[in-house]
Amino acid sequence: MGDPKSFSRIDLVDDSALADAIRDAEIAVGDLSAHQRLLIQSFVSARRVMFESFEIAEKTQDEITRASRLEVAKKSLNQLEKLSLMDECPLSLTNSRDLWNEYYRLSAVVAPVVPEESDVDISSFIGRSWGDVLAELTGGANLVDGRQTWELADEYKHDLSKMLECCKAELLTLERAGQLPAPFYFERAAILFRKVKQYQKEVQLVELYLAAADAWRRADPSGRRTVLSARHLKLEQRLDKARQLAQKQQAKLESSD
Repeated sequence: MGDPKSFSRIDLVDDSALADAIRDAEIAVGDLSAHQRLLIQSFVSARRVMFESFEIAEKTQDEITRASRLEVAKKSLNQLEKLSLMDECPLSLTNSRDLWNEYYRLSAVVAPVVPEESDVDISSFIGRSWGDVLAELTGGANLVDGRQTWELADEYKHDLSKMLECCKAELLTLERAGQLPAPFYFERAAILFRKVKQYQKEVQLVELYLAAADAWRRADPSGRRTVLSARHLKLEQRLDKARQLAQKQQAKLESSD
């Protein structure tokens, strides 16, 4: 077999992309076996799903949708990397690093920095989800009850204690891996605090998130990091109202003494 044909990002709009990929692979390596054709089909399909997921994550304003689509994109990218390592697969990625950077950009995370003399075997991360890798690197800091926080987002969004546990996990992950805390859990906890009229706790929680996001932004000396998600902006706007409610509640308590 000749050298594998390498591909970077292309538009995939219909099944003609598969036919084109097979044709290009045959030009590069000669006649293809049935198994090789199946590998090409898997490669093209995974690539299509990955870019569709990136596109949805880019456009959506819903935190849960973004997290789920990015998880799909990661699985597809892991599959592409596995296929690229197979000698019998005629296709391979040439821009894997760019694709991971795209994932990091959309999820506002920074890849954990491994010291030069670390005993961590990076090759052991290949084929695993980012959540699994993060759990290993942070000692499970990103987990709540053994699950990644995004897995609890919809099921427990009305559970204040569970949302606070997720907030803690997000802050620990920031400390240990440099990942920006997802604002969803802080917003949900803030909403639930307000429902039970615990306005001061709402203020403290929102201030904590904003301080953490600011610390994440300032950790990049280049100044390129920005925090512009819709939920982040909503939390900034929420803080003023929460402070007003807390002040009124405190004044009422003092006047009743």
